[in-house]
Amino acid sequence: MTSRKRILTSCYAILLLLLLILPAKATAAEFQPAKFTVPEGFTIELVAGPPLIHHPTLACLDDQGRLFVADNAGVNLSASELEKQLPNSVRMLEDTDGDGRFDRSTLFADKMTYPMGGAWHNGALYVASPPNIWRLEDTTGDGIADRREILVSQFGYTGNAASIHGCFLGPDGRIYWCDGRHGHEFRDKQGQVTSKLAGSYIFSCKPDGSDVRIHCGGGMDNPVEVDFTDEGEIVGTVNIMYSRPRIDCLVHWLYGGVYPHSERVLRERKRTGELLEPVHKFGHVAVSGTMRYRSKTLDPRFQNSFFTALFNGGKVLRVELTRHGSTFQAVQREFLSGISPDIHITDVLEDADGSLLIVDTGGWFYRGCPTSQISKPDIKGAIYRVRRRDMKSPKDPWGKKIAWGELNHAQLITLLGDARVKVQQRAIAESARRGSAIIPALQNVLPRADLQPSRNVLWALTQIVGATGDASAQSAIRLALGNRSASIRLTACRSIATYPDPAALPHLLKMVQQDEPAVRREAAKALGRIGDASAIPTLLNVLADQLDRSQEHAVIYALIEIDDPTGTAQHLALKNFSNKPTPTSAASQRLRGGIIALDQMDPGTLTAETLLPLLDADYQPLRLTALEIVSRHGDWSQQAVASLKPWLQTEASLQQRKQVAEGLLASFLATASFQDLVGETLNDPQ
Repeated sequence: MTSRKRILTSCYAILLLLLLILPAKATAAEFQPAKFTVPEGFTIELVAGPPLIHHPTLACLDDQGRLFVADNAGVNLSASELEKQLPNSVRMLEDTDGDGRFDRSTLFADKMTYPMGGAWHNGALYVASPPNIWRLEDTTGDGIADRREILVSQFGYTGNAASIHGCFLGPDGRIYWCDGRHGHEFRDKQGQVTSKLAGSYIFSCKPDGSDVRIHCGGGMDNPVEVDFTDEGEIVGTVNIMYSRPRIDCLVHWLYGGVYPHSERVLRERKRTGELLEPVHKFGHVAVSGTMRYRSKTLDPRFQNSFFTALFNGGKVLRVELTRHGSTFQAVQREFLSGISPDIHITDVLEDADGSLLIVDTGGWFYRGCPTSQISKPDIKGAIYRVRRRDMKSPKDPWGKKIAWGELNHAQLITLLGDARVKVQQRAIAESARRGSAIIPALQNVLPRADLQPSRNVLWALTQIVGATGDASAQSAIRLALGNRSASIRLTACRSIATYPDPAALPHLLKMVQQDEPAVRREAAKALGRIGDASAIPTLLNVLADQLDRSQEHAVIYALIEIDDPTGTAQHLALKNFSNKPTPTSAASQRLRGGIIALDQMDPGTLTAETLLPLLDADYQPLRLTALEIVSRHGDWSQQAVASLKPWLQTEASLQQRKQVAEGLLASFLATASFQDLVGETLNDPQ
């Protein structure tokens, strides 16, 4: 080979190497952006497409404005195939020239099974990619995650999208994620199983992977994303919460809640009565990502709305939530829609300037989706930005010009009330990072701060408690229980429920009896988390009030968590009801809630002698609750016959108790004692 040829060969080799390692540029002329209809006065533009990204699914922003995107390779594979091939990745997109369009793409983490989202926290990306929850960190600054840590494992999956989604950073500093319908099995370092369940759940843990908790769960098919209200309440999307017909929903996920639809897994959870309901039913739409809009930039009316992506139909909806009792009610409004059936919107995010980022994954996905039966990987996805035409973006929306490390405590605390949402969030994180040193300053400002900065002070204190357990931070949070704002009191209760503070018990006992409905609900939750049996009489008495289902659930679940069956039975005075039903509806409500809690405790103290007289109670909900519990005790069939037999003597007496009689017959007809009773009754000429 001549010297000239060797030089050319070397140049081509270097050029090829550069093409492989340099960031991709968005110059794919063959890609055609999708078209959408948007509200009058709004615009939508492409901000990232091929080759920067090919099939984006779910995404998150870090504290600098970089976008981390789960990017699918355009394949529909089984779990075993995914683990063998590891075809998917997480890409980091950057806007290097500040024009609002991403122009640099770096392969942040390759060789992953099926990443589905992410949350940025303290310099690392937390990602749900089955069968694990991962912490991915770039320690060298080259944009590549060189440190990969499995935090929580492992979760079941088959390869479709009904698996773990997330992660999501809670205002309490905990990492949250959703788990689909394939269950989990956790083991300790010795290999012993610590948790093995088949249902779908909302989980959380500390950022180091410790203190894994189940927030709620049930038989729903596929919870996808959650976000948080200012007070820390969890709201999220779920697919197939009901199966006949199939209905996808927006849910206020209550702590300890049990939700439809699969009966097979409902036995795994402690029940507080009827299954909990969603706040909104979308229909069968394949609901995907959601987020709460925090700023007022697009439209002041949009603040606190939940923008929700629909995979089927390629739409983004805006759901307005308003307080209704102790939970919410919803109004749905369509925001934007794709005009092609190959547009599949999977996520929506709020950028720091108040604009919305819309993620269209393209046409590749069909596995498990009933309306997408054909994979079209040639139809690429992209990311779009929605703005209002006359929108005025804040200056330095990410706070990049702020010398965070040089701020004194007072200057930092001022930023907790900054108009820029991302600056507020960073101020919370920086305050929490300073730990015990900043607690006196936070405590001093709390009584006189406005609403938003006061909530942010509480979240900074909560994160300090979670990281250090500092008692002075807990003391400062307790002070907020007496704040004049119900929102602040609710936030303080949520904080104490997250990291229980026994010293808050006297305050909570008052609040659970007399406060706004949502505050009473959260106070009950905190009492259950504290677990002090002295709260039992108060909680039982609260059940006599007119509570909505969410409040009732919280109070009963608190009794279940305290788990003192002997004390609960004594305060309930069950023996007083053994020979006659309770006379008033208030007392009946109290009794009904109490026996539900006792039935769910291990071991319970309910007996046939205690419960069977309640089948004849005047208060129908009490009768039906007693019937439901009795029906699960096949060993009580002889005593149940004794209760049913007198009702069969006359038509009039039977009609008064028809529903209970039918329930007993349906439950016990296979037992010899009930078959004898039926035969005797049918052969009686009278």
